[in-house]
Amino acid sequence: MQWRVSAETSSCAPVNSDVMSLKVQTRIGGIDDAEVISDFVSKLAKLHVAETLDSNGVNSLLVSMNVKATRDRICGDYHYILAEEEDRLVGVATISKPSHLYYLFVETDHQREGVGRHLFRLAQDYVY
Repeated sequence: MQWRVSAETSSCAPVNSDVMSLKVQTRIGGIDDAEVISDFVSKLAKLHVAETLDSNGVNSLLVSMNVKATRDRICGDYHYILAEEEDRLVGVATISKPSHLYYLFVETDHQREGVGRHLFRLAQDYVY
């Protein structure tokens, strides 16, 4: 699926609205978003990643995603690109310069809709 991006508003909408009626706004996250980001990525990590790790791995992963760790990354050299639908977080890409994708998560009910692909492309544009 291709996306049309408006640089003025950082809004994103699918080119083919017959395929998907999702309207997603993207923006760079800030320190005030740390708790929402932490809750979002922790929930999805438990759902999709935890089963591949032992209990120590799960604990380490969740600690690395807690609010304090998220705030520390935001205050450091990490940048969070947030995808929101009607003020609800539906995706997040986290990058650090010069070109490291730290993680990319998309809400389960929005997977296979192009949100992750769009966040990945924005992350590529952001670091280059």
